[in-house]
Amino acid sequence: MAEILQPHLSKVRVPKGGDKVYKDECVYSFDSPESPGGLYVCMNTFIGLGKTYVSRHAERTGNCVFLHLKTKKKKKNVRTESDEPEKKKVTRMAIGVEGGFDANTAQFEYEEKQTIVILPSWTVLEYPDENLPNIIQRSAVGILSADSGSRVEQFAAWEEGERKLSRHANDLVQLDNNKKIPPTGWKCEKCDLTNNLWLNLTDGSVLCGRKHWDGTGGNDHAIEYFRETGYPLCVKLGTITPSGADVYSYAEDEMVIDPKLKEHLAHFGINMMTSEKTEKSMSELEIELNERSAEWASMQETGSQLEPVYGPGFTGIHNLGNSCYMNVILQMLFNIPDFCSIFANNFEMFLNSIDSNAADDFTIQFSKLGRALLNGEYSKKPQPEEDAELLDFGIKPRLLRSIVGRGHIEFSTKRQQDAHEFLLHILSLVERSVRVIGANNPSDAMKFRVQERVECTLTKKVRYTSRDEYVFSLPVPVESGTTSLQSCVEAWAAPEIVTDFYSSAAKTKTNALKSSSLISFPDFFVCQLKRFTVAADWTAKKLDVLVDVPTILDLSAFKKSEGLEPGEEELPNESGPSKITLDENIIGQLMDMGFPREACRRAVYNTMNSGGAEAAAEWAMQHVGDPDFSDPFTIPDGSQKQGFQANPESLALIVSLGFTENQARAALKATDNNVERAAEYAFSHSEELDRAEEPSSSNQQQVKVRDGPGIYELVGFVSHMGSSTSVGHYVWHVRKDDSWYIFNDEKVAVSQNPPKSSAYLYLYRRKF
Repeated sequence: MAEILQPHLSKVRVPKGGDKVYKDECVYSFDSPESPGGLYVCMNTFIGLGKTYVSRHAERTGNCVFLHLKTKKKKKNVRTESDEPEKKKVTRMAIGVEGGFDANTAQFEYEEKQTIVILPSWTVLEYPDENLPNIIQRSAVGILSADSGSRVEQFAAWEEGERKLSRHANDLVQLDNNKKIPPTGWKCEKCDLTNNLWLNLTDGSVLCGRKHWDGTGGNDHAIEYFRETGYPLCVKLGTITPSGADVYSYAEDEMVIDPKLKEHLAHFGINMMTSEKTEKSMSELEIELNERSAEWASMQETGSQLEPVYGPGFTGIHNLGNSCYMNVILQMLFNIPDFCSIFANNFEMFLNSIDSNAADDFTIQFSKLGRALLNGEYSKKPQPEEDAELLDFGIKPRLLRSIVGRGHIEFSTKRQQDAHEFLLHILSLVERSVRVIGANNPSDAMKFRVQERVECTLTKKVRYTSRDEYVFSLPVPVESGTTSLQSCVEAWAAPEIVTDFYSSAAKTKTNALKSSSLISFPDFFVCQLKRFTVAADWTAKKLDVLVDVPTILDLSAFKKSEGLEPGEEELPNESGPSKITLDENIIGQLMDMGFPREACRRAVYNTMNSGGAEAAAEWAMQHVGDPDFSDPFTIPDGSQKQGFQANPESLALIVSLGFTENQARAALKATDNNVERAAEYAFSHSEELDRAEEPSSSNQQQVKVRDGPGIYELVGFVSHMGSSTSVGHYVWHVRKDDSWYIFNDEKVAVSQNPPKSSAYLYLYRRKF
């Protein structure tokens, strides 16, 4: 044994605190410890490898010692309640590790075996074995005891990092009522519940939490008490440890950080430094609820009655904690041949280019996923002698999810996200990737050009602007209660009145007519129905209207030629009056009302020739809360580049998403300094932002887009179940060989009744 290991001991390491141990997924495939070949963890780099890639890694790095992990899934023996072992005490905030919470509460158990494997001879040594060198034993113990890298990154999104400091914590009033909380034996003061209990930090009341969607949780007594008293902060009993606890602010309606928690707990006799965790944290409960939610959604699709399908093109993707929005978009993209040919079909080439840094982490993981979705390796039909319940179908793209969310303000978090917004985000990552590898952009198959026409109602002169888009976002007219996709397109193209429009031809403000048209047709059309709106009370609302969606969609009538049509005259190219004299009489009248002079000048400019002092005063009263209301005012000059000033904080935020300062400024300019819209614009208009880097590019011809006939056939759609994009579940349906199939996370089956009329995103392919 010593002779075999001795040449390699200098390259064996023990995991330290900052090391991530990837022991649940191969970095180049989706092999795991449950795969037939198991998983090999390099005892130097701590990355996991399927058997196919172990020799390559050893030759490339010189690291030849691996800890081989093999897990066998078995059904649990049926036990009566009296046979159940005593529930072990929770001592560690983790899932699926010693001292943590049991992640496998289903009817299965797992038999684990580890060995030490030395390459290139593939020599296998038993583990554990006290005769192994000390460094080998310590490294193996470190690998096995460490939380996996993907789980660490998952918890980073689910835990304290995204909680903010409560505004009520520093000045919290605590009543001197001599109330002391015992270390055990808690019960809700308004019902008989003994778990999910929350201690009110103002008066020491112990009350149960909210009722969850599945009937678990509490009876809402804690939140009802807040509504009665206004006492804002509560701490979850059973989660208190020397390092903190779950603190919820009912006033702020979110989990928060209480920097004075130790002091606040001591007020009620609780010693935080000696407390032990005995209940699951809110993060852990949310993970479990999400997993149950996916199962519930599957039952709603009557998954047990659907005929499962297997093989190439029928591989599902596991829901890794509110990731169903990601799953459906990835399935959609790899039903577009351009993505398959550039990524999935070139995986080996990208793999061989790692040493030269020609392919980045995203390229490798995205390509790895595409190949796995198409080749059927992880979607094999069970053999007659196999128990399908013991097989693990589908893939778990933990590494890809971590990469695509890295540094993003939304997609790095635990929260459910909008599939449409994620599509734009992933396309921006794809575009950056193809620049690195020198390939064509597969997103070009989806790109089309939209033209906007504005007509001044006074002079009848017009202005045309065009932009490139990847998603055809359509309004949903609901006046009649039912609608069709055709009527959605008509509503998009219909002229609308623009008020308060400055006409550079008439030198005054007036009304204008704005309309849109298509000037190119892509190979694949992604149509989004704007089902999510904002209600009058500023809450999110979903339009659950049924839409008649045709299998064949003809958009030919909505195409126009680019630019001026015969007989049209163009509006002068000015964004506003470049030479104007403000009426000092009106300014004086406004100042007499008490408005600052600079604010009066701003009001007069914005209401010029439209109502005199009365209109200017009304404008001032409507904008008195604007942050720049009293700032020095300069009359904008449409000919000057410095006319637009980006908000510095918004600029910094867009730059933090990976864009240059020029790109961020261009995005903010295009969206009137609205940071949320600018972020979406930046991800969906990356080529236009690139041209912002080159001042001379404005005179260059626009990048060409694909074009062809405008007749399309429906090949897939994304459905959403839930009241808003922040909750619910996404499902993908696709049409292959004249049959429809449903992809509900890892479950793939023949679809009996594809719900086309209630979908959110539609994928159309050019028919001719």
